[in-house]
Amino acid sequence: MKVLMLFLLAYSVNAESLQSLKKKFDENGLKNSLWALAVYSLAGKKIYSENENLKLIPASAVKLFSTAYALDCLGPDYQIETKLYAEGKINNGFLEGDLILKGYGDISFGSENFSDSYDKKAEEIYTALKSYGIEKIKGDIFIDDSFYSFVSPGSWAWEDIGNYYAAFPRAFSINDNYYKICFSSQTFPGMPALIQSVSPDLGLKIDNEAFTGEKGSGDNSYIYSLPWIKQIKISGTLPAGYCIKGAMGNPAEFFSDYLKKYLESKGIKSFGKAKNGAYKNTLKETSLIKTFFSPKIKDIVSVTNKKSFNLYAEGLYKLASVKCPKEGNNLESYSLSFGSFVKSADACGLSRLNLYSAGDFIKLLNYVASKPWFEEYRNSLYYPGDPQGRGHIKNLDKEAKMGRNLAIKSGSLKYARAYAGYIKTKKGKDLSFAFIINNYASVDASYIDFVHGEILKWIYENY
Repeated sequence: MKVLMLFLLAYSVNAESLQSLKKKFDENGLKNSLWALAVYSLAGKKIYSENENLKLIPASAVKLFSTAYALDCLGPDYQIETKLYAEGKINNGFLEGDLILKGYGDISFGSENFSDSYDKKAEEIYTALKSYGIEKIKGDIFIDDSFYSFVSPGSWAWEDIGNYYAAFPRAFSINDNYYKICFSSQTFPGMPALIQSVSPDLGLKIDNEAFTGEKGSGDNSYIYSLPWIKQIKISGTLPAGYCIKGAMGNPAEFFSDYLKKYLESKGIKSFGKAKNGAYKNTLKETSLIKTFFSPKIKDIVSVTNKKSFNLYAEGLYKLASVKCPKEGNNLESYSLSFGSFVKSADACGLSRLNLYSAGDFIKLLNYVASKPWFEEYRNSLYYPGDPQGRGHIKNLDKEAKMGRNLAIKSGSLKYARAYAGYIKTKKGKDLSFAFIINNYASVDASYIDFVHGEILKWIYENY
């Protein structure tokens, strides 16, 4: 591998055509993989394509579709509401009914991605109650998450669904629907990893089979669980003093219990229970005491694409499918609106049953380029040197020669990589591109990043 890398680094891509460059990489480790490439002008003129209609697994590049769908449906400035109701009369500081917090699909509620937290949200609710003079609550603290239902895709892997990146959206979400488990730093390689803290405390029964890994070995642990049970199993290895995140199965249940305790700690006692689900009565606007607003959709989209945030991709898609059924309530029907046809199993790319072609991405990207929210969409993508970038995408153009001329979303699963987006060349041409590669078993993933980085640099320099 080192010899191959040195050869490629020494190879001058500027002297070759894009087709010759692709052939050179084929001959050096990729000829047995499934590889599709497409480069087009934003007006639809083909620059280069190979296997562009081949359906492949695109991993997280699927988020290009789900975020476009949300922007198309909701608009870039739309804000999602969460409403606080006080049901019943308020007499001398006594609420003679229930306190209800109803979610309408805000996946960013209490999220650290927007400098928020469940503590801050509880404090805001306390402040709202005080402004109405409420000091005691006769009834229940109720979190209503009935606006929509969501079932995690059956094609998600068992080793994924207990972990934070497989947390799924609810009509009410909090803390990005995850909890954190931190381990002791006082262990050595080969020793059992000792749990130091769990936050927030969900009352989980934990079967911990994790061990401390060798220095530099990274996080190779998994949380195994199901959303509707309060038992988890941890296995694998992780560094000493490391923290991992698990998917919170029932955010509404957690926050109703937490909010009840928080309010009581601040002197507002409730005589009912902490509950969640669908509230028994129709909520009246006359009972509304506070409305929370999410960040704008364009800002949630930015986090979704730059951080490749699965929860937000699924949540945006779900909300859009509820709000805009006329657009078609799934990504497959949405893709038909611009002449594409995809097979979609989820909205974030975690499923290996998603099947998209490079041509599908080109059609989407060129469709979006004609939209009034194109700038917001393009700005949500990673550019070389972007401090908000996460994961393997940072391996592309480490010298940041292309800078903001490149706007890219990548995807990564085992033996599957995808790269799609926009590039403005040195000659001032605006192009869309999509590269998908599957089954590259004979080389490692870092080489795949290198190859596509070289191809993008060639396009930037020569078109």
